[in-house]
Amino acid sequence: MARRRIPPYAVRKFLDDVRVGNHERAAARADELAVWCSGHAVTRPQTPAVVLAHGEILLRNEDLLRAVSYLEQGLSMLDETGPHEIIGNGDHHRVLLVSTLLQLGRYQEAAHYLTPMEDPSGPLDTRLAALRCRAQLAAIYGNPEGAHQFLNTAATVAERVRGMQAPAMVDADRACLLATQGRLFEAMAIADRLFARTLRGGHGDRARWAAASTAAVAFTLSRHAVDQGRGYDAERFLVAGIAAVEQAPSAYGVAHMDLAMARAWRHRGDFVNAELALRKAAVAFSRLGCRPAAALVSLEDACLNEARGTASATVNLFERALREFEEIGHAWEVVALQRHLGRYDELAQTSAAVDAGPSPTDMRASRLARMLG
Repeated sequence: MARRRIPPYAVRKFLDDVRVGNHERAAARADELAVWCSGHAVTRPQTPAVVLAHGEILLRNEDLLRAVSYLEQGLSMLDETGPHEIIGNGDHHRVLLVSTLLQLGRYQEAAHYLTPMEDPSGPLDTRLAALRCRAQLAAIYGNPEGAHQFLNTAATVAERVRGMQAPAMVDADRACLLATQGRLFEAMAIADRLFARTLRGGHGDRARWAAASTAAVAFTLSRHAVDQGRGYDAERFLVAGIAAVEQAPSAYGVAHMDLAMARAWRHRGDFVNAELALRKAAVAFSRLGCRPAAALVSLEDACLNEARGTASATVNLFERALREFEEIGHAWEVVALQRHLGRYDELAQTSAAVDAGPSPTDMRASRLARMLG
């Protein structure tokens, strides 16, 4: 059966729809055009453009693993064909790819794509994205001071980018980094200023970005506020995160909401609801393929069992979390978990002598959480 010929203007219309955000209309033609381009119905430079646009649509639909495959393939093809009139040299799609690889925990692959993004003569928004990714990698590998240096440079670049989105991105990264360092008051001050900008409402991609950024910061700060005994702040950030997720729902955002709620339930002593929320988060992160977030779920599962006093399973669960963090290269979490496991016998013996106050197992779980920032 002969392949049906699709006119070239259909390809241009598809690419324009993706570029301006008409993703639903573009998605209806994405698979057909991708198959068509695998034949010989379009000129060669249009083929990587369609593949990259298809990857962008998959990413929007949270099909992360397939999206990475399409984005990698399209960028590889674009290196051979040269820039395209609509997508240029692929800077935008390279940013999407690197961000997704970080989400999946594929850090070495992400670092590989950062080098061309750091060209001083390149677009400012691309250089900004590269600096933010470098900061994230530095924090992951246990170098928070290096991460702050990258963010300082990113803040300088962001000042030269038009609009409020670029500086807000850097502020969001800074707030999360400070929270993981245990510098909660500084993180909350930045987050409060950030939310004054991101919670103004809006529409389209900018509103979705604002909601996702708000949720990411809010849930991170909520978890750390719980660990530092700041219940009011934990509650208000949790509420802000839930409102943001409701404004722009996503499987990833909902899963992080469940993870934050699981920690809140655990510290309230409601282990049943904590476990239910944790199970939902585990299923979602597993489906998405987000290994760093899945490792956080494993850690929270261990802390939950420790708080329950189920010693027989707790050590195994902490060891599982340790393995998961080791596999993806999270240096700080690995060191903290090794230290905690090494002290577990000593802490268990000490807890037997405690007659009053909070549950010893709760104290151990909170101590580990503080060690992890």
